Amino acid sequence: MPISQGRNVATGKDENISLGKYNDQLVSGLHGKYAAQAMSGNLHYMSTLVAGLAIPISTTTAPTVMLWNPPGSGVDGVLCRYTAGHASGDAVAGTIGLVSVSNFSLNAAVAGTSAVTVFADNVFGTNLFNAKHTGGQKAKIRNSSQGTNTIIAGTWIKALGLDYHAVLSTSVVAGSVFQYDFDGEVVLPQGTAVFVAANAASVALFAQTLSWYEVPSA
Repeated sequence: MPISQGRNVATGKDENISLGKYNDQLVSGLHGKYAAQAMSGNLHYMSTLVAGLAIPISTTTAPTVMLWNPPGSGVDGVLCRYTAGHASGDAVAGTIGLVSVSNFSLNAAVAGTSAVTVFADNVFGTNLFNAKHTGGQKAKIRNSSQGTNTIIAGTWIKALGLDYHAVLSTSVVAGSVFQYDFDGEVVLPQGTAVFVAANAASVALFAQTLSWYEVPSA
């Protein structure tokens, strides 16, 4: 039987649900699309320190901004948004993307016994944050944005459409701040890892932030 009414959680009253011409349910946004996850404490983000880190080439085995969801976490990670801003140094022209590792050898939760041989976990309140700042919830997915990780080579899975030209540290270049919204299209299940990379090696430093929310594994 179709639902024609819904309960208003604020007033406790049953209200009619409006339908469009083609029986589509009419809805309007009240908060941002990630607000519910943020207010529930499920949304996290990690950031490099303000000085930034280099974005490695896609064939790297030493990623700098990386999420690792080992078995036993009990959650899937849904990527939200990636941002980067040129901080210092000369950049070789390139495009930013996402590299994935999903290998049976990742079926270990401890670095050194899996495809991840070295992993520097972020420190809550320094590199790792919860969107609900007073909540203090810790992420279950392991995360690092300190540039001291070692992993097997991964697979380039997604260009983020963020192209940076040759940026000189002595010049101001428009468009040197980048942002990509995953809009829920990348899910990180247990036993997989992703990291940010580029199609060219560069020594320029970028201040970067990657956010995600965690839901119980299906």
